[in-house]
Amino acid sequence: MASLKPFGAFVEFEGSTGLLHINQISKNYVESLSSLLQVGQVIKAMIVDLDEGRSRISLSTKVLENFPGEVTENMALVMEEAESRQERARKNLLGE
Repeated sequence: MASLKPFGAFVEFEGSTGLLHINQISKNYVESLSSLLQVGQVIKAMIVDLDEGRSRISLSTKVLENFPGEVTENMALVMEEAESRQERARKNLLGE
């Protein structure tokens, strides 16, 4: 986690920076980013959009949730199981 802004968090990975927008953190409303995330925190997220023209990478953790609000209730479990959840999330994102 590189920085927190009112609209989301900037995440650095492999020499790039992506935005985890506040509405992509959980399927439930997130009132306060600082209650969930901290600068320097390591998270796992999925890339949900690439805009090469504007050099933007959009990230999401809500696609990893098993139920709405899981990230806000148990972020550690979602992060721990992120790899095993990613295939389901990928299929959902691609409409498979």
